[in-house]
Amino acid sequence: MIFTVFLTIAAFGVKNGFGSEEVLLVRLTNGSSPCEGRVEIFHNQSWGTVCDDYWDLADVVVVCRQLGCGFAELARGSATFGVGTDNIWLDDVKCEGMEQSLGECASHQLGKHNCHHREDAGAICNRDQPPKPILSLSRSVDVLVKGEDILIYCGSLGFYKNAAFYLYRDGESNPIASRTPKSRGNSAAFLLKNINEDQEGNYSCGYDVEESGRVFTSARSQSITITVKDQLKGPKIRDNARANVLVRGQLLEITCEAPSFLSGSRFHLHKRGDDNFMASMVASARSNSVVFQIPDITSREEGNYSCDYQAEIAGKLFNSNRSLDLKVQVIDTPSEPVFTISGKGMYFKGESIEIVCRVTSLYRGAKMLLFRDGQKEPLMTANVTSTLNMAKFNMTNINKTHDGKYWCNYQIEVAEITFQSANSLPKEITVVEDMDLRLVGGTDTCSGRVESFYNGTWGSICASGWNILNGQVVCSQLGCGFGRAIVPGGHFGEASGPILFDHVRCTGLEAFIWNCPSQRLNTRTCHERNDAGVICSDRPQQPEIGLLRPLGFYAQGETIEIQCVSPPYLPGATFHLEKAGNPSMNNTVVAAENSSNVTFSIENINLTQAGIYQCWYQIQTQGKCYNSTTSDQIKVSVIERPSGPLIRLFRDNSRYSIGEFVDIQCTAPSVISGAIFNLRKVGAEEVVQSKLSAGFAATFTIANVTYANGGDYTCSYQLKRSGQLYNSTESNAINVNVTDELQRPVIDVLRPIATFVPGEDIIFRCSASSVFAEITFFLYKVGESGAVSVEGPNTSSNAKLTIYNMTNIQESYFTCMFKVAIGKRLYISTHSDRVQISISDFTEKPSISLKFPFKVYPQGQILTFICTAPKQYQPRDFQLYKDKRVPVARVELRGASAEFTILNTSMSDQGEYVCIYQTTVKNRRYNSSASDPFSLSVAENMQHRLVNGTNRCNGRVEIFFGDQWGTICDDHWGLSDARVVCGTMGCGDAVTAPTHAKFGQGIGPIWLDDVACRGDESALWQCGSRIWGQHNCQHGEDASAVCSGIKPTIRLVPDYGIFVNGEMVKINCSLGGRNASHRIDFYKDLSYLGHRILDLGVQWAVYEISNVSAQDVGNYSCVFHNQVSGTSVNSSMSSPVLIAVTDPLPMPKIDLLTVDGLQVVNCSVDKMRGNSTMNLFQLRSNGTKQILSVQMSNCSSTFHLNTTGSAGENHYACLYQVQVNGRSLKSSYTQYVQVATSGSSNVKSIVGWFLAVLIAILVLVASVLYCKRSQSSGIKREYRIYVRERLLDDMTHIEAIDDDRAH
Repeated sequence: MIFTVFLTIAAFGVKNGFGSEEVLLVRLTNGSSPCEGRVEIFHNQSWGTVCDDYWDLADVVVVCRQLGCGFAELARGSATFGVGTDNIWLDDVKCEGMEQSLGECASHQLGKHNCHHREDAGAICNRDQPPKPILSLSRSVDVLVKGEDILIYCGSLGFYKNAAFYLYRDGESNPIASRTPKSRGNSAAFLLKNINEDQEGNYSCGYDVEESGRVFTSARSQSITITVKDQLKGPKIRDNARANVLVRGQLLEITCEAPSFLSGSRFHLHKRGDDNFMASMVASARSNSVVFQIPDITSREEGNYSCDYQAEIAGKLFNSNRSLDLKVQVIDTPSEPVFTISGKGMYFKGESIEIVCRVTSLYRGAKMLLFRDGQKEPLMTANVTSTLNMAKFNMTNINKTHDGKYWCNYQIEVAEITFQSANSLPKEITVVEDMDLRLVGGTDTCSGRVESFYNGTWGSICASGWNILNGQVVCSQLGCGFGRAIVPGGHFGEASGPILFDHVRCTGLEAFIWNCPSQRLNTRTCHERNDAGVICSDRPQQPEIGLLRPLGFYAQGETIEIQCVSPPYLPGATFHLEKAGNPSMNNTVVAAENSSNVTFSIENINLTQAGIYQCWYQIQTQGKCYNSTTSDQIKVSVIERPSGPLIRLFRDNSRYSIGEFVDIQCTAPSVISGAIFNLRKVGAEEVVQSKLSAGFAATFTIANVTYANGGDYTCSYQLKRSGQLYNSTESNAINVNVTDELQRPVIDVLRPIATFVPGEDIIFRCSASSVFAEITFFLYKVGESGAVSVEGPNTSSNAKLTIYNMTNIQESYFTCMFKVAIGKRLYISTHSDRVQISISDFTEKPSISLKFPFKVYPQGQILTFICTAPKQYQPRDFQLYKDKRVPVARVELRGASAEFTILNTSMSDQGEYVCIYQTTVKNRRYNSSASDPFSLSVAENMQHRLVNGTNRCNGRVEIFFGDQWGTICDDHWGLSDARVVCGTMGCGDAVTAPTHAKFGQGIGPIWLDDVACRGDESALWQCGSRIWGQHNCQHGEDASAVCSGIKPTIRLVPDYGIFVNGEMVKINCSLGGRNASHRIDFYKDLSYLGHRILDLGVQWAVYEISNVSAQDVGNYSCVFHNQVSGTSVNSSMSSPVLIAVTDPLPMPKIDLLTVDGLQVVNCSVDKMRGNSTMNLFQLRSNGTKQILSVQMSNCSSTFHLNTTGSAGENHYACLYQVQVNGRSLKSSYTQYVQVATSGSSNVKSIVGWFLAVLIAILVLVASVLYCKRSQSSGIKREYRIYVRERLLDDMTHIEAIDDDRAH
């Protein structure tokens, strides 16, 4: 059965959408009782939910208090009670627990949130038990020193009357101390004086409170373990410098901070290497830290510092441990600042720029200087803020004169010396002024496609995120009045130029469209046919009208408040309120200069003022006055007498025992607030009770009912409006039947399982049907006549009855009953049902659960079991078993629980797991019973797939588990769920998440239902969902996903890391697998370049740059477009590839030098680049040969030549080579130089002797021949012999020259 409870909450401090206070309704829905469920708020005539951000038990305390549901038990989030519909009204609710209404708590403005309905908050109230208290210490550490005093605080969530707090140690049933606050409070402090080892242990607390005349007992708090030591815990140390770096002459401040305050603590500062401490200080009153100062720091003060402290406790002096080391470094020059600038370096005329310069270390009093190229003096100066270590420079209404490179540095004065930091890296600002705007393709110049002129061409604006605020700026900029309507993308045709802006986000107040935030020159998600358009009008937009109350129902004499709201970009308007059919009823209110709404008040309303109301406004802009159209109409109903309330009892039947307390609730219509409620007994003239309520309901309590209180009751309410009282009609009657038979009590054991070990204390709770003024409770062991425990008399509805130090012979059944004294008569109830108590040799079993519960465990996951002992035990050890064997697991103890982690889950980890723990009761060690088994199934092979689509990246979602494929139900299926599927399959992002078997019905099982992914999970089975295989669906509800597609692959041809000016480069974009792509778009730096249309079946396209230049430098990427079920779908953008361009390497210079009598070749360049090499080549008849190579360290390289050997001439040239981005770039060859070589000395000596002999022989032969010829012919001939050494080829030639040649 689904229960819904609602109660009004006077929302003091909570504002509705118009900025005024209103009365809120609150209800709990979808719970199993009237006091649990999803929290919902009634606002603006509809129910909405509360987001679970910051939602905690303090918030639930307030909700339960207002609903009359007792105490808060649990705060629920993540739509535990199902997701709501429509609006989310509240977010970031932060109650303190003492408020009377949820509206008194801090929160966001009504309707403002950043949540989804999967974050709907829920509440579980408990009529019988207050929320668990919170335990804390007066010090931030739980390790104490023997002899000191410690305060332990026990606090409740929410303020309750007559609270009594109790302190417990080591789980004992009897408290060691109790406190009752003197006034209405929510905490108590327990003082432990002169603490020692005997007071070590686990402390917890609880409290009793009175609510509605009944006394309730809370559960125990979480425990705090107190440990007593002989030495104080070490302090923390820090200095006044970021990164522990200071400038020479600066003041060094070292702070030493103890974990908590101890009066008179003395701190010592140590420097590593020194035997004694270098400074000592006593902390000031109520401080737990000191600051050591070292002025005018130098390099001598560099080193590692530490500190400790002493404190006197109970007359004894205690020392602390030493802190960690603090390393201090001293430098002579401050580090350079970090320079950041808003935007991306390109700006439009009229914009504002914020420049931020940050220092990486803390320098007090630093002054930041902003420079621009071409100026010697700083453009601006600002002091560095001490909190953020930065300075801000703002330039407004920029224009072309702001172009240039900017940088900053800072100055700091230390010990009368000014230090100047290095300059930051420069940033360039470019301002675009040649901008224009027009509307194209409409019926006139004030409607059409929005186009902007930039860089010599007209381009369009993408319609992504395009709204009326953007259209308003366009219309205002063009002098076309006001934005009347925006149209679907492409309505006014497709532009031919580039897309200049995407995701424009105007406020409506900007002077130019390019002053609005946007993604500029960025078309990642836009197509040309999705161009933005607007229709302008000379009439402002219609205003909104609303009543500042959920319904238009008023009683005579009330004040009506009607709000009229213009668009936020039209502030300062004059508003007119009219009553339809009565033009004379016209009110006028002028809005404030910066406000776009007004409130009309009609006081002391009467029947004649009921009717239909509407409003309109006048606005003056651009020198003209404009009238808006008339708003929608609202109806105001005025009644002469308020309608009757509802009356009910807080009990299913109307039977009450004599002496009980009877609660009767009277509820007026939800629009009523501030009423006086009256309770009457039928037949009696006098009012039984009267109560003023801030809301629309009141609860009456009749204490200690007697027979005289029996009978029929009705209620009514009064409204006081404008000094007049208006009485409602009477409610229906309810009957209160009083009997002298006490209703049977209920008995339970304050533990989930009624099994105990010998020596434990057993606490029973006996509960009567209601509160009695004087009641006594009795506990009986079945079969025995005497009570084993008695509690009372007191004023309560229940009592705790305890059996101490339970033994085996007390194992039995128990019942309880109660007696009530009313007047002089004693009434006795019947006995309760029986409850069985068992004595065992094993303590109560623990619970076992998974820390991160996957619905199905694939292999390779990390698996963590949590074994938790019952809260009444202090476990010493835990053990995990799988199929009766101890598995290999990493164990981590966490107080009353242990975590067992199994790494890299495999099929062998499948099976049933149980856990046990060990604990001590009355100095005897016990093992627990085994936990309930936890069955773990590990899937050997789990996969996702998409079927029945046009490619593998769209279709019906299916999961392979075990040996078959199954589908997913579309309940709560959304884009974040589809995103997990797409990401897992490498198919990019999710575009849509179709439902209702969009891609056909599956035939296998339905594996998952109510899937609730965040979107960042690595598999669907890691998302929240129902238990695996459980669902309430048919295959007609199969979920689907349409993904953006496999990311395309992009590469450069040729695949160089850098290109030389003038080379050709091709950008190749290719698709993988089967696809239905029809177009590929190419982008440079995320700006649209162009596209290529694909023929059917073609899976790649090329964008060619024939003569690459510096203008082509950038990151290139591509996107392809699919048609999926008639929808154009973009793929994810490819990974980028970088085109880097450089100038050709310059030809090096070559020189022939003589160094120390030796000839050398010097090769040089004007400027060296990166990884450079100089090569020397020898020129030969058959080509060139590299003979030497040198890795360059500067701009020149010298080659020493071997000029020995055969005499002759060699020719040499240089070639410069650089490795850039993995490519080897080479210059052209230099001009050659000629180098002469000579033979060696030994060779010359041998040749010399040989020539001498040869010459002698030749002279002799010549003489003989001469003589003979002279004798025979008489012709005179003369031979001259030349010997020439040709150094070029080291060969000797002898030439005979005939001077008497024949003529």
